[in-house]
Amino acid sequence: MRDRLTYLLFQYYIHELSEQEIRELQLWLDESPKHRLLLEKVMDADRINEQRDVESLFDEQKAWQKLSPRLSIRKQKKRFHLRLIRYAVAILAVIAFDCLYWLNRSDSTSEVTRPLTEQPDLWAAKENVTLSYNGKEKVLNSNQYTVKDTTILSERELKTAEILTIDVARGNTFSLILDDGTQIVLNSATRISFPRHFKSNMREVTLWYGEAYFQVAKSAQKPFVVHKGQSQIRVLGTSFNINAYANENTITTTLVEGEVSFSSVNKQNYSLTPGMQSCMNTQTGETELRSVNTSVYTAWIEGKFIFQSMELEAIMRQIERWYAVDVVNRAGESQNSHFRGTISRDLSLQQVLDILQQTTDLTFTLDERTITITQ
Repeated sequence: MRDRLTYLLFQYYIHELSEQEIRELQLWLDESPKHRLLLEKVMDADRINEQRDVESLFDEQKAWQKLSPRLSIRKQKKRFHLRLIRYAVAILAVIAFDCLYWLNRSDSTSEVTRPLTEQPDLWAAKENVTLSYNGKEKVLNSNQYTVKDTTILSERELKTAEILTIDVARGNTFSLILDDGTQIVLNSATRISFPRHFKSNMREVTLWYGEAYFQVAKSAQKPFVVHKGQSQIRVLGTSFNINAYANENTITTTLVEGEVSFSSVNKQNYSLTPGMQSCMNTQTGETELRSVNTSVYTAWIEGKFIFQSMELEAIMRQIERWYAVDVVNRAGESQNSHFRGTISRDLSLQQVLDILQQTTDLTFTLDERTITITQ
């Protein structure tokens, strides 16, 4: 019934209902006032247009092939132009998810009034963000820390704390403002150390692991250096992103504006100009330079994941960090397809898993905080 209803609502949205289908839909609407409420919510054109780019994920043709037989889409409907296929799958994904959610909800409660975004579901289970100094540790309850702020550490504590370390646990992002005014946005599962004051002729910080976006305050007299293991990034004043998670096996530096020099573990130096990216293999030290769309690599700051020809395993590593879950893959080699798409980090975990399941041949099972992938 749900698959058939999704099909009818999809046909209704694209104005392709036959006379028999109109009667069928009308009978369903007449069964209950809740059904009319569902129609209004699911058919909200503004919401669908807003979400269709978010939920039009991964391999659209595979999604269409998987969804259309289940929904009894007539054969001639399959012969869409590729762009229409993408558009149709996006709308179908939104409608299918909404049907499943609202029908489940109407089965269990007498109201169908709560917005989808308030679905009680596993979203990012935020773990603690901590500030460490002199062997001590404080939990930070805000999403920003300014070194000159004395409300978290007193002036006396700051005077004795030469080096500070912030750990951003899974499920968080965090903003940091250094002594010189440099602004850093830290992604989930990130650790960074920095001095209370930059005293010498060099401004140096250490990114132990994770991802960070830097907007470096300009100072011709004091170059800014980011250390990551035996490699380093040196700048005067610029904006760039560093991705250096331990389980990614690469250190990727993406330059948005300005100029940076990247020194690899092999002691080779590379200069980057805006729109360029260096990608160093942490095991071999080999470094590749390439031109990229920088917005793809800084999308996390805007609350988005953007996947470009990415393997599912890499996608799931991002999901692990943001939703504070663990992933167990039992699907084997079948998961190595490449996917592309954009997804909002504001979506609930269950919404993301529903999208993945609709657009792959895999099953994603959530048990407490563990996702298991099976065939």
